[in-house]
Amino acid sequence: MYYLLQRAGSKDFASAQRQRRLPKNLTDISVAKLLGRRLNDTLLGRTLATKQEMPAQLLRLGTGNYIATTKLLKDDSDQVTGSVLYTVGVNGQRAEDDLRVSQRFTQELAKKLGYRSTEWIRHITHEHAQQLMRCLCATRPGVPNPDYCPYQYQCGFHPRHGWLSLDRRDYHRVAIDLAVELRLLQLESEQPLPEEVTSKLVPGRTVDLSLGGTQVSSPVQLPLNCTVQVSIIDGSQRLVCEGEVVWQRRCDQSQWLNGIRFYSLTSQNYAAIIRLVNEQQLKDRPRSIRRMPLSFNDPVVESSVGTLKRLLVAKHEAVFRHCLDTAAIAKELGIALGLSDRQLQILYQAAQLHDLGKLEIERGLLEKRGPLSAEEQRRIRMHTVYGADLVKSIPAIKFLASIIRHHHEHFDGSGYPDQLRGKRTPLLSRIISVADVVDEVSRPQTYERELLTREEVIELLQAESGKKFDPEIAEKCIELIKAGKVLN
Repeated sequence: MYYLLQRAGSKDFASAQRQRRLPKNLTDISVAKLLGRRLNDTLLGRTLATKQEMPAQLLRLGTGNYIATTKLLKDDSDQVTGSVLYTVGVNGQRAEDDLRVSQRFTQELAKKLGYRSTEWIRHITHEHAQQLMRCLCATRPGVPNPDYCPYQYQCGFHPRHGWLSLDRRDYHRVAIDLAVELRLLQLESEQPLPEEVTSKLVPGRTVDLSLGGTQVSSPVQLPLNCTVQVSIIDGSQRLVCEGEVVWQRRCDQSQWLNGIRFYSLTSQNYAAIIRLVNEQQLKDRPRSIRRMPLSFNDPVVESSVGTLKRLLVAKHEAVFRHCLDTAAIAKELGIALGLSDRQLQILYQAAQLHDLGKLEIERGLLEKRGPLSAEEQRRIRMHTVYGADLVKSIPAIKFLASIIRHHHEHFDGSGYPDQLRGKRTPLLSRIISVADVVDEVSRPQTYERELLTREEVIELLQAESGKKFDPEIAEKCIELIKAGKVLN
């Protein structure tokens, strides 16, 4: 058995020992007994299992940030006998100039590497920026020791709590292995195919899956740029859609890897893919976390919200950024209105996903300048229904569906989709309604519009109080704007 040998480089450990939070003598105490965790789930255990020492890294240990490194202990015959974790506490305070330089440098690095969502990097700390540079510049981009990352709840790239993928492709993808059947429908030349060809099913396995497409391993080389029907089999359910073979390569002597880009997906297909992606990501989480009881702020809920945020930012960064800004305003409103911690958490989660339904609306329509036709307006308005249906497809967060569906209802009953009046609209939906409009009219969007000043936003809230907006919420928002807590 390996034992925990730890040397603390900060006063925290000494203080903890004096207060009897840690045993006075840590020598010869097993990790499982001391920490209640399996050895391989710790930094020391990973060092022992891989026989690789961890270089100095900034990590979150307990409630503090530390520069940590691990070293292997060996006997005279060069056999590994244990490992040691060295830690030094760090102070996160940095000069303002250093902070701005590191933020801008890291943001520019991310842009040059091809990442589309980088605005959030301008709001991270100096230490976070330094750590992020190391993540971006690694030979294989990734987050080292994600369970101990001190920025796991602030970093867009964190594999569990973030909303971005370090893999830089347009759509957020997850590795997933499912049975699939392919059917050739049409060649690039559009020449008609005999029935014996179009009726033949080619078996295969998915390698990954996203809202944009899938990689499929099959024994048959499909014609490049041909149209295929893809049937993904998940137990007793089938996801059937059409796509184009956009690339291919041989895996080995018997298998070909085909990259298939989906054509337009139905609402049912969107919901099915999102469900599969989310379920796979939950399977990839540590088993101890998956077994935790479900609550409104539990890791499964956070992971599900994170999955949808990744899908949304991959579809349209400006819509995603608007959702985050709206959520920030809604949270300030919720605090001012005296919501409980539980209500605030649900409000923040729903606001981050309030425009999720725009996943199902073509990008050209989202960015169209000038007036919309009646049909285009109908399509845009359906995003509230689409978003609620997508959230319903994930059991862990279906409680957000009603809030998302009704965030465009008006206090006088003139809104959509259900023309609810007054307080028949959920309170959290009414809060998001105000926050949504305030952010939309005061911040640059993808389409051209004249932005309103703080004074003009206040005038708008006053004019629409009792019409579009709940009067109490509109008045509270005006107070926050005047106090500089919103639109500062």
